[in-house]
Amino acid sequence: MGSDLAGFKRCGESSGRPLAKEIGQLAYWSAVALIFGWAAWLRFRLPLDPIALSNYLLPALRKLIGAEFGQIHLGRTIIYPGFVYLLVRVFGDFRAITITQNLLGLLAGGMLLLTWRRIRDFIPSARLPHPIYHCLGLLAVAIYMFSREPLLFERDIRPEGICGFLISINLYFVIEFTACFFLESRRTATVTYGIAAVFSSILLASVKPSFWLTAIVALLPVVMFFFRRRWFWQKIAFAGAAAVSAALLSLPEHSLIRNNEIGFMPRSAPKSRNLPRLGGGIMVIRHSASIPII
Repeated sequence: MGSDLAGFKRCGESSGRPLAKEIGQLAYWSAVALIFGWAAWLRFRLPLDPIALSNYLLPALRKLIGAEFGQIHLGRTIIYPGFVYLLVRVFGDFRAITITQNLLGLLAGGMLLLTWRRIRDFIPSARLPHPIYHCLGLLAVAIYMFSREPLLFERDIRPEGICGFLISINLYFVIEFTACFFLESRRTATVTYGIAAVFSSILLASVKPSFWLTAIVALLPVVMFFFRRRWFWQKIAFAGAAAVSAALLSLPEHSLIRNNEIGFMPRSAPKSRNLPRLGGGIMVIRHSASIPII
């Protein structure tokens, strides 16, 4: 009789644990959906007309009216002005810049959440329960996505509008490389994530040159790859792909900038019969100073 009661008790406990786990998972993902939905509302409830800095907008406008980009001064590269030019050229609306940067901001939060969950693999014997750990990560992501600074940056035509996304993917690739290389010894995945980490680091530093030191520090785990024994062909593939990545990011600088002696905007812009009609509006530096759109 006692054994039967003990068996019923164990059966009840075992059936209750999966139910509690399912309820916890449902609550967690509901909180994820709520946070990202709220973050999206905070972004898209604001006016979509971007606030422009002439240093990054005028090179794109020059290219749009048929001229060339000209020289990019003060250590800047063509990556972000080219990003602005492509969006305006494809969509024909300045609001596409704000919408794209808002979407990239939401993706940055998602990448940070994935990175936090992956970091748990480095501390498998941690005393902190998994649910609490995941909730702490969700809290950190919520703090980032509800912060005022990212919201304001994403409304500006400036590199800071996409730096949050670039930092998040760079961190994710570095963490994935570290896990695949040091913990799991997966050769193909290690090479793939290593190439992605190098590419994203160079891209981040190209968009915002002040992040060069951050990019170099982020690549320190990748350097350890070349000290691994018996991975000769993987090292060759990795080095070749990293060199190609660096070349791909430097090509726009040479192909889009034609005249090194021209500044951002000529005194008399050349006329073009194919001048696109643009929708939306832009505000340059101040909210009250708007540029009329053709």
